[in-house]
Amino acid sequence: MIRALFVTHSLDFEAGGAERVLYDLLVRLDRSRFEPFIFTGSDLAGVPEAFSALDIPIEIGPRLPMEASLSLTGLWKTAKALLSLMAGLHRTLRRYPVEVVHVNTVFALHFALLPCRLAGVPVVFHEHNLVHQREGSVWQRRYAERMKHVEHVAANSGAVREEAIRAGADPARISTVYNGIDPMPPASKAEKRPGFSIVQAANFLDWKGQHLVVEALGRLRENVPEATVTFFGSVKDKAYHDRVRARVAELGLEEAVEFAGFRNDLLAQLPSFDCLVVASDAEPFGLVLLEGMRAGLVIVASDAGGVPEIVRDGTNGLLFDTSDDVGLAEALTRVATEPDIRARFVEAGHRAVSQVFSLDVQIRRFEEVLEAASKRLPVRLAPEHFDGKPL
Repeated sequence: MIRALFVTHSLDFEAGGAERVLYDLLVRLDRSRFEPFIFTGSDLAGVPEAFSALDIPIEIGPRLPMEASLSLTGLWKTAKALLSLMAGLHRTLRRYPVEVVHVNTVFALHFALLPCRLAGVPVVFHEHNLVHQREGSVWQRRYAERMKHVEHVAANSGAVREEAIRAGADPARISTVYNGIDPMPPASKAEKRPGFSIVQAANFLDWKGQHLVVEALGRLRENVPEATVTFFGSVKDKAYHDRVRARVAELGLEEAVEFAGFRNDLLAQLPSFDCLVVASDAEPFGLVLLEGMRAGLVIVASDAGGVPEIVRDGTNGLLFDTSDDVGLAEALTRVATEPDIRARFVEAGHRAVSQVFSLDVQIRRFEEVLEAASKRLPVRLAPEHFDGKPL
């Protein structure tokens, strides 16, 4: 039995996809092989019922102030929280002697490395983000230095792996472990929406590309006047959100665009749509792509980051050049007006989810990483295949 501590700065699903990935991992973790514990930098109100119901001991440290300013007061608050989290994690490692520590986010890495080094426990860092660090910069050197003290890195896409290596991670100690989902969709009573319905599920941030979707919708409706867009997601950047809403009004699209906000029942809502759009500048992975495929939506996504590893252009969806709203409009027009290719893409999407991105498949791979790291052994994962071809 391997005792494993899972460290994260937050357990709030609204914070992002990393928290959902951690939850899925803990739900499906083989309890005959692993005994899990959780340490989180959060307050009691920040622990969702879903995590509380897992029957896993949860140690709670102070909340890490993600919104702290660069003022002396803001820096002091952050430093104080980090020191408190380090002390809390140190106490937790003494209370629960473990063989391996999984660090779920880069924010958690800030306070997790030193206590783990002092305890002599190997760390598996779960890299969910593209590491865009200029070579030779202070940030790149700090990232490379941190990676020296990590036993292994699990990158959620090949693109993330390559960026981490460029930033200084050892190629021999970093593996690609995709996020996964249950191939069986959750129960849904959602009825199909009229017309050609498009959904984008992403927090409102400039790099998520909601403005591109609005521009593309204006062009799309010239040929497909019944097309609509629904935006799901929290408003993380109010100024950007306001600009997008203003542009919707300028184009006269108020009746065709819905701002639905964050929804806990998003997965149950997805089957009511025809098409899922991901328009990010560079999405590290894009779990929502799998959720859209599973729900039977046709996928149109930007050709950047880890997205092309999920969406094979012309096989299980269409890709467009990043930041090209004209290309996005053309791709949307094609899937809206050619039902045959739409059906083919949807079928291939189901196969991709079951063959490559099944939650059980990926969690077994992650368990291999955790077990090898706990023994400080090299990680050797078998290559992935889709339709018999290596990825």
